[in-house]
Amino acid sequence: MYQGHERVYTIRTLECDICNRYDSILMTKKELEERVNRNSLQIGSRILSHGNHLRIVYFDIEGTYLGDTMSLNVSNSISVTEDPTIPYFKEIKQDMPIHRRMLKFFTSESYDITILGPSMAGKTSLTMFLETGIPERQSQRVNHAATMGKSTKRFTLAGNEVTIYDMGGQRDFWNQWSTSIQSSDKVIFVLDGAANNINEITDALNNLFDHFIGDQQLLILFNKLDLYLDYTNHFLNPQTLFNTIEVPEQIEYWVVKTSIYNGMAYNYEGDQDETPLASVIIDFLSR
Repeated sequence: MYQGHERVYTIRTLECDICNRYDSILMTKKELEERVNRNSLQIGSRILSHGNHLRIVYFDIEGTYLGDTMSLNVSNSISVTEDPTIPYFKEIKQDMPIHRRMLKFFTSESYDITILGPSMAGKTSLTMFLETGIPERQSQRVNHAATMGKSTKRFTLAGNEVTIYDMGGQRDFWNQWSTSIQSSDKVIFVLDGAANNINEITDALNNLFDHFIGDQQLLILFNKLDLYLDYTNHFLNPQTLFNTIEVPEQIEYWVVKTSIYNGMAYNYEGDQDETPLASVIIDFLSR
């Protein structure tokens, strides 16, 4: 379709899982390219308001609808190449086109996901981001109270029902991790890469490894890269961490540098090769 002399794309969605609404998005070629070219995966997104919930629609450079993420809680919305021996997420996810991986995940399933790590690492921020699809930088920043014990959230993510167990990060609560870890399909470990707490991080990881079972997968997020980019010259190198611990052979894991605040993931130091964090999480869950 053309508007004046400018091509306009129409992106038609499937039925909304919550309100059964169908959406059509009109977008000029320029806007489509700008949204898609923001990241190396070549996936664009658009946030739609459905009143009491949000819908984040994903599409490619051809204007093809790839799927969406639903938010049920609108009020809470919103260098140097690393050592290739560490299993960085992007290096292993090129065997299947992104739209096929996303559509694979869009079959109706349910997932139990445990999010854990040291205190103040960004676990609750990650839970809110997954629930709303909106990074904090696009909304008023919220100072979260520390999670005491465990917080449970249930919502729809990319058409699937997920239950998130946000585990308290204080050492007094680490003994509660085991039950949640062993009953979950996926585990996400979040650490503050800008903090000087490597001893606490290694202790927390070793506690995780003690209770991990063989048929799960683990995603390790080195969070708060935005602080490194904007304010400080310190950020924990994953290789430094993994030189101090031994990951059990039966654990399948990937490492990603990220800024949950910005909603982006990074494969390298600095602002190179950005990827939407939501795409990384969806890809991880679809494995």
